Amino acid sequence: MTFPTSFRERIVLYALLTSLTSISIDALLPGLRQIGADLGVRPPLSTQHIISLFILGMAFGELLLGPLSDAMGRKRALVLGLGVYALGTIIAMAAGSLEMVILGRFLQGVGVSGPKIATRAMIRDQFEGDAMARVMSFMFTLFILVPMLAPTLAQGIITVGGWRSVFAVYLAAAGLLGMWLVVRQPETLPLEKRIPFRPRLLVSNGRRILSNRRVTLLILATGLVFGAQLLYLSTAADLFFDAYGIGQTFPLYFAMLATGIGLASFLNAKLVQRFGSEAMARYGFMAWRWRGSPCWRHPPFGPAGRLLPCCWCSALRSSLRSGCSSAT
Repeated sequence: MTFPTSFRERIVLYALLTSLTSISIDALLPGLRQIGADLGVRPPLSTQHIISLFILGMAFGELLLGPLSDAMGRKRALVLGLGVYALGTIIAMAAGSLEMVILGRFLQGVGVSGPKIATRAMIRDQFEGDAMARVMSFMFTLFILVPMLAPTLAQGIITVGGWRSVFAVYLAAAGLLGMWLVVRQPETLPLEKRIPFRPRLLVSNGRRILSNRRVTLLILATGLVFGAQLLYLSTAADLFFDAYGIGQTFPLYFAMLATGIGLASFLNAKLVQRFGSEAMARYGFMAWRWRGSPCWRHPPFGPAGRLLPCCWCSALRSSLRSGCSSAT
């Protein structure tokens, strides 16, 4: 049974469901080295795969759960995704080897694509115009706050309960959000607007999209930029700890970089209306090419200070990524 919800409650629920993706990445970063020490690292696997395979699973999940949300409804697809996410969380939390942690993380990535895709679809189903802008403004604020706070809170949880306690928090969050969704959120996609799940149609549409040279180039450009961001997330712990000697203050530096990314997303939403998505992407590429010098030059504050200019580089990379997506 579903009970009526207010506008504010729906937005808070959507925001929390959407933030599950970011939390699942950022909150685990302080615990990667502890996972490697407890379970051992044997090539070709490393703790970096805990992040990269999560995102790979998310890519596969979007290909599956996106069409399913159009076929079976947003709510069912979202609950299915949370169920897969919870299964992956349990596997990773109880893992006795790095391989099982990575398997659990892959399933987490597949599952978290449900809240990511279905929540956006729910917003499009219900809002447009000024209401849509109001909702997205709130979302942008959340996108800035979550990466800033998640590593700091997670570091405290890991200090008290170890790295497995982070997965316990993930499991509790998925369960509570799932119950909230089932009890309070109505279905937003009417039966008459649903699209049957047809793999052949998906393949045909994908082939038609890739046959457009301009769209294909924009997809490749976006993938290149996202790949750079994935590389940063996968190596962040080793980079901060080993290259820069930053330990306990890792969440602080990560928060500064996340602030740059969040502000860039907010500014891009404003500037793209004035300059256009192609111009934003073009200048973003130019700035990204130039970024190597300020990121690695010796600053007056010692080795740790090299990370400060990267806040702006991360911001420019986010603008580029958003610009390519808008142009696509």
